[in-house]
Amino acid sequence: MDKEDVRNALDKASYYAEFIPGFSPNGSEWCPAKCPFHDDAHPSASVNCTTGAFKCRACDLSLDVFGFHCRVTGMQFKDALEDLAERAGVDTGTRDRGPEITFDYHDDAGKVLYQVVRRPGKKFLQRRPDGIGGWIWKLGDVKPVLYRLPDLLKSVGPVHLTEGEKDAETLMALGFNATTNSGGAGSFPEDQAKHLRGREVVLHLDNDSKGIARGKALCRMLDPFARSIRVVEYRDLGAGGDVSDFIAAGGTREDIEGRAREALYSDEWMQAIRDEAGPTSAKSDDEPPAEKPFSFPLIIGAREFTMMTMEEPEQVIVGVLHRGSKAVFGGPSKAYKTWNLMDMGMAVASGEPWWNFPTTKGKVLYVNFELQPFAIHRRLKKLAEDRNIGVPENLKIWNLRGYATPLDKLIPELLRQIEGDGYALVIPDPIYKTLMGRNENDAGDIGSVCNEIEAVAVETGAAVAFGAHYAKGNAAGKEHIDRVSGSGVWARDPDSIITATAHEEEGAFTVEMTLRNFQPQDPFVVRWEYPRMRRDVLLDPAKLKNAAGRPAENSVSDIMQYLSGAMTTTEWMKECRTEGGVSERAFYRLLKVANDGELVIKDGKSWRKK
Repeated sequence: MDKEDVRNALDKASYYAEFIPGFSPNGSEWCPAKCPFHDDAHPSASVNCTTGAFKCRACDLSLDVFGFHCRVTGMQFKDALEDLAERAGVDTGTRDRGPEITFDYHDDAGKVLYQVVRRPGKKFLQRRPDGIGGWIWKLGDVKPVLYRLPDLLKSVGPVHLTEGEKDAETLMALGFNATTNSGGAGSFPEDQAKHLRGREVVLHLDNDSKGIARGKALCRMLDPFARSIRVVEYRDLGAGGDVSDFIAAGGTREDIEGRAREALYSDEWMQAIRDEAGPTSAKSDDEPPAEKPFSFPLIIGAREFTMMTMEEPEQVIVGVLHRGSKAVFGGPSKAYKTWNLMDMGMAVASGEPWWNFPTTKGKVLYVNFELQPFAIHRRLKKLAEDRNIGVPENLKIWNLRGYATPLDKLIPELLRQIEGDGYALVIPDPIYKTLMGRNENDAGDIGSVCNEIEAVAVETGAAVAFGAHYAKGNAAGKEHIDRVSGSGVWARDPDSIITATAHEEEGAFTVEMTLRNFQPQDPFVVRWEYPRMRRDVLLDPAKLKNAAGRPAENSVSDIMQYLSGAMTTTEWMKECRTEGGVSERAFYRLLKVANDGELVIKDGKSWRKK
C-alpha cells in the first residue's frame, strides 16, 4: 500500500468536512477552517483540498493529511494510513473485517455525550457531538462514563461488566444487565465506580494478559463499592477468547448463569492468581512460606570472561541510560521533577527525543505514588499535546496514591504485573514515598532501597529512573552529585546521575550528568516552557543562581503560558498556582498588568489571549 496512492485517491474535501465542524471548501487553493486542536471561535486554520495539507496559524502547526489524521484520532501512523486507505477505497491487503459500528455513551439523563466508532480491523475512535449535527473527533473535556448508563441506573440485580461494547451487547441480548467502559481494558473511569455501589458485579475477563490485568485492577477499584465481585474467565477458549466467543460457540444464558454461580469471589480469585505465580506445597495456615533458594554467580577467570560475547544493552536514552541501569534525577523544589520524569517516559514510549537526546522506543511504566489520577490524566494529555503526538500506547500508568507500601513489599506485585512484558523503562515517582520509616539520611537504609530498585532493573531488564530532591538552601556552591538531600548513596549508587540546578535566568536550570557507562556530557541549560523543559543553547550553564538577594518576582509570561483557550478567572488562577507555583496574590497583580497591557480580553466570565 503506497502512501501517495492513498493521498491521491482520498477525497480531501469530504474528509476534512467530516473532521472539522463547519468546514466547507470555497474553491480557493487554501480554504479557511476552524482548527480542531484549540478553541477556535474564528477560523485560524486553512486546508489545501488538493494536497490535503493543514495549517493553523494560532497553533503554529503544519501537517499533511496523514499527520492530521494521527493527531485528530490518536492513531499511530500505520493505523492512520490504513484507515485513510479504507476511506479512499484503496486496497489494504485485508478483507472481510466487518462494517463500521457505533456505540453511544449517554449521561444519566440519556443525552449522548460521545460515541465509540469501531472501524474495520478493530480500530476504535471516539467522537463527541459538535452541537450542529456533526462530530468532533476527540472527547475534549467530556468525561468518560459507563456504557448504557441510563439503563444501568434503572436496573436491579447483578451487573455484568465486560471488556468491550460488543460483549456488553451480547449479554444484554440475553437479558442481562451489562455495561463496559470506553478506551480499552485499562481505562475504566474511577469516578464511575460509584454507580456500582451495593451491586453484585460479575466481571467477565478476556482470555489474555490484558484481561487478567484488568481483572486485578477492577477488583481493587470496585471492592469499596460493590456488594460482591465474581470473576468469570474463559480459559477453555483460545487466546483472547471472550464472552461473545463463548456464546458464538453455542453457550446459552443458562451457561452464563452457571459460570457466574461457580466463579470465584474477587479475593479468592486474586489469591488464586497469586498462587499461580509459582508452585507451592500444602502448608498449614500458620506455617510460613518457604523462601526461594538464593544462589550466587560462580567466580570466573578474567580471561575466560573477556572471551565471552558480551553485547551492550539497548540505550533507552542514547548516551545517557541503558536498559538494566538505574538513573536518579535530582533537583530543587519547583524544578518540575515529576513533569520531567513523565516527559522522559512519554519520550521513550513514543521514540521521541528527550532534551535533544535520541531515545529508543519501548514500553514504559510510570508508577504514581503522589498525584491524584485526575492530575496524571491532565498532565499526560498536556504533554502529548505539546509533543504533537497521541498519548503513546507504550506508556503504562500504575496509580498507587493511597497504597503506601514499603518498596520490598511492593516489588513482588510489580514483577507479577510486568513480568515478560518487555518494559524498557520503569519510573517510580516520588521514590521517598516507598521509604516507609526508613531514614533518608541513613546510608544503610538508602543502600537497601537502591538494592531493591536494582532488583527491579535486573529482574525485568528495564532501566529504572527516579527523582530525588535537593537539600534546602542554595545548592550552587556544591558539587552537583552532592546537592541531593539525604544520604550520599542517593547520588552515588545510580549508573546515571542527572541534576538540574537553578540558573541565574528565571525559569532556567543547568543540567549536569555523571554517567558511569557513557562518555561525559557537557553541562547544558534547559528552560521551563509549560508543560515541559526545553534546551536553551543561548544560556551559559556556568551561571548558576547564587544565594544572595531576593528571589525574582513572577512576570506576566508566568501566567500567560497557562491561559489555554477560554478560562474563567478561578480556573486560570488555579492552573497557575498548581502548575507554576504562582501565588494567588501574584496572579491577581499580574492579571491586572496583562489586562492593562491588552494581552487578554474578557468574554463574559472567561479570559482569552488577544
